[in-house]
Amino acid sequence: VERTLLVSGGLDALMDSRHQGHIRLETPHLDVQYQAPENMPIRPTGPRPQGASTVPFDRI
Repeated sequence: VERTLLVSGGLDALMDSRHQGHIRLETPHLDVQYQAPENMPIRPTGPRPQGASTVPFDRI
């Protein structure tokens, strides 16, 4: 959740800055603590693909 809020808040500030002539904007709402997980929860843990699934299409 924190990572989503940081990214969306950053993009919002970037778009506001551009709309206002590329001025520097303060972003106190983005001053949050974020601890990244030790292991990425969505990363695959199985074996890597082998065979035809890893060959470029022009070699098939």
